[in-house]
Amino acid sequence: MTRLSVLLLALAVPASLVSAQSATDWRTGPLAPGSWVYRALADGSEAMFTDGRVTPRLVVKCSRPARAVILSVASPVTASAMTVATAETQRSLPARFDAQTSQIIAQIAGTDPVLDALAFSRGRFAVMVPGSATLIVPAWPEVARSIEDCRI
Repeated sequence: MTRLSVLLLALAVPASLVSAQSATDWRTGPLAPGSWVYRALADGSEAMFTDGRVTPRLVVKCSRPARAVILSVASPVTASAMTVATAETQRSLPARFDAQTSQIIAQIAGTDPVLDALAFSRGRFAVMVPGSATLIVPAWPEVARSIEDCRI
């Protein structure tokens, strides 16, 4: 392919499509405003990402009795799966919708390698639910701490 044909092909793609594609790429999209908070619980711990109004957007909860990590993401739509994307991997997880809390919830075994990918993602990771906006959050130590609590 010549340089001219590449240029012509690039010009044939509508600008709106190019900007829509780059806006949905979690690796380059803006981080959600907010911060992580860690807290110990009687049966484990949780790392909670809250927005500026202290509304929970994402919770990474360790359930020691179950030896599992529960991911809960706020969602206005029902879904039976969520996808987590990290610097190392992307995985679809089976999930359920909790109508009382408007959250999509997935349970992951404490030994699952996807948890290491979440804990050690380079700077950010994303949670995607079909029909909902991608949630791009910073990879702070609170997430790793809650995950490690399930491995003690």
